[in-house]
This record gives sequence, C-alpha cells and structure tokens, in this order.
Amino acid sequence: MKYLPIFLRTVSLNIYVIGGGLIAASKLKAIKAICFSITLITNPICSNPKVRVSCSNICWLIKRPEDISLNNSCLVVLAKNDIILYKLANKPILNNPRLLNIVDSIKSCSFIYPSIINRCPIIISICSFNRSPTITKHIRNKLKSTIPLVTNLIIDKLSSWRTKLTIKKDNNKKAFWVFI
Repeated sequence: MKYLPIFLRTVSLNIYVIGGGLIAASKLKAIKAICFSITLITNPICSNPKVRVSCSNICWLIKRPEDISLNNSCLVVLAKNDIILYKLANKPILNNPRLLNIVDSIKSCSFIYPSIINRCPIIISICSFNRSPTITKHIRNKLKSTIPLVTNLIIDKLSSWRTKLTIKKDNNKKAFWVFI
C-alpha cells in the first residue's frame, strides 16, 4: 500500500483547483460541500453548462496557470490535461509541503481522490489507484445500494441511546449493540 487512507479536515484549508473543464467540475463536486475556501483558476472559463459550479465558497480567478501564486494553498488540484500544467507541477512553488493532485499522473500526486460513498456520518472510500476506475465505480455502486439512505437517522438515534445507557460490563454492552 503506497497511500494511507485518511479523512482530512478541510474546513480551514485553502484549496486551489486549476482548470475549467469537466475534470475540474468533477473535482469541485467532490470538495465544494466540505471546504471553506476554494479558488478555481481557469483561463478561459469553460462555457459547458455541466462545468458551471455555483457556490458561495468558490472564488473564480481567470488567469493563465503559469501566472498563479500558490503560496497560501494547502491543497492543489491540477484538473486539466495540459502540458503547461504538468510543467507547472515541477515548479518550486509546488514542491513546498502541500497536498497535490495531478489528473492522470498518479506518480506525481501526494494524494488521490477515491470513489466515495457518503451516508454521513458513515463515509466509505474505495480506490484502485487508477488501475481500474470502472471496477471501483461498480463496487462503490454495489456497496451504496446496500446502505440505506436513512443510515444517518438510525445512527443519530443509536447515538442518543448510547449516552443514556449505563451498561457496566463490556460484554453486556457489546451484546446489546450487536442485538440492535
């Protein structure tokens, strides 16, 4: 295993997404709901309606990739199949300690986007490390279909019971939760 599957707190991170096409849109879809500050850098802004992302936490900058400064970024996504961006990835500015994702260049990435099942607070991520995204998506869909949409309601109810229960012996506590 070359990557550690972790869940990153993104509330206070400055995230930069570079690119204005469908790839950038899919990356933004994954992060826009969980991140406070996202800067989308693109030149020009794509006219494809699927790409248009409206969200109060996204700042749009129309710049050429080579003109950007990423000094205050914590996480950078190069979401464009563009040789200029791959050259940009080798600039010293990106060699500072930060999380970097480059589309279709897994060897250059310090993190990757897994396939995610979100049944908050249950979150499952699945990854094939770009070897077989189709199989990963198939497995995700199979798992997703087995987890009810109301899982959050069930967990909230169980959580409220948990604080009220005072089962003294660990064996009885475990038996209770297995029974539930």
